[in-house]
Amino acid sequence: MPEKQTTEIPRPLRDLYEKGKQAVARDNLDYALDIFLDVLNKEPAFLECRQALRKAQVQKSGQKKGLFSKIKKPSPFLAKAKMVVGKNPREAMSLCEKALNADAQNSAAHRCLAEAALAEDFIETAILSLEFARGIEPNDRDIAVELTEAYIAGRQGDKADAVLSEQLRKNPNDPELQKKYRDLSAERTLGEKGYEKLAEGEGSFRDALKDQDEATKLEQEARGYKDEETLEKMAEEAYEALQAEPSIQSARKYADICYEMKDFATALKYYKQILQQPGASDPALDKLVSQCQLRAFEKEKRDLDPEGEDYMARLEDVEKRKASFQLEDAKKRVDRYPNELGLRYDLGVLFFKTEKFTEAIKEFQRSQKDGKNRIRSLFYLGQCFAKKKMYDMAAKQLETAIEEKKVQDEETKDLIYTYGCILEEMDKREQAIEQFKKIYEMDIGYKDVADKVDAYYSG
Repeated sequence: MPEKQTTEIPRPLRDLYEKGKQAVARDNLDYALDIFLDVLNKEPAFLECRQALRKAQVQKSGQKKGLFSKIKKPSPFLAKAKMVVGKNPREAMSLCEKALNADAQNSAAHRCLAEAALAEDFIETAILSLEFARGIEPNDRDIAVELTEAYIAGRQGDKADAVLSEQLRKNPNDPELQKKYRDLSAERTLGEKGYEKLAEGEGSFRDALKDQDEATKLEQEARGYKDEETLEKMAEEAYEALQAEPSIQSARKYADICYEMKDFATALKYYKQILQQPGASDPALDKLVSQCQLRAFEKEKRDLDPEGEDYMARLEDVEKRKASFQLEDAKKRVDRYPNELGLRYDLGVLFFKTEKFTEAIKEFQRSQKDGKNRIRSLFYLGQCFAKKKMYDMAAKQLETAIEEKKVQDEETKDLIYTYGCILEEMDKREQAIEQFKKIYEMDIGYKDVADKVDAYYSG
């Protein structure tokens, strides 16, 4: 059900909405927030009221000053909203608004609200929330993707194109972004050309409907429908097109469909064939090849008989071969694309997991120059130095990461906690406890910080 205009809202709720606007004008924001939320609980499709609520939330957040206003505490409303969003989207929307009443800069609440709104087909509401979330975290790639999808659902192709283009400039080798951009371009072309011809006096309504059918079909492909019959038909058509006119594009389309059907062996075969073509060097496609092989390992594990006598031995064998493949594959891709810092980060993580800390340090020192992975690279560098008992160097990396971290989230707590543990290893107990107290104030349930802080005060 789409959003409703003000004239479609019952008169009692419109009067209550006007009362909320008057409360805002008198700067009685808490009262206004209560009124707006009451109206939206009764009529969640009332877009103008939600826009007014959002402005009031921002205005209230702007009034908070002082040191404690900067401390981001976990919202119990958001936690509950995430639990019910799949079962009761409208309740989730109300809970998210309560979280935003306390902190209008809570990007996670905006994203959860958008998810719930889309489940109710409130496209404009979802766009409103995701635009706010993107304003809070403009460099977050996932938020940009979610906003793009909302724009597409709302038939705002120009805005979707602008966001995707910006993301591709930042992440030119991201395969998901590349696919979304191709799908968006094709969909807009197919969806518009029939009606453009009609407006110009060329073609007919039959032509327009035919093009619209093609656009619908392409939209189904772009959204990744999992219906087995649909995928099989798509694969058959793609294979016929490939046989009729072999090309890198037709081979890629067929391989992508096979990948979606979980036919990883066939997808892998065609991806490799594409990479063997002259000038076909493509780190994104290389990554898909690796993903195919990893999915094949996972399928091999699922196919094992848990009741078999040699189950554990065979499972261990698959895990060893998978780990070996991941490491060797990551090395090869770094050799092929030495300037791709994201690949160096991936390799560093694998070195860290296999306790090859010196090798990992080398890769993370390079990958920290990549803005996307800088904080995580510094985090891993600190852990690598700590594993080698170089605690002063470890502390320096964590200090830099914490200083550069702009958003309070789970990663922030991980950074602070690790930094505190390193200070403990350096016998700097007072400094260490100050770090643990920061987490204690944000999340008393995080790991063992409560035990550490309580022990400090009781000792």
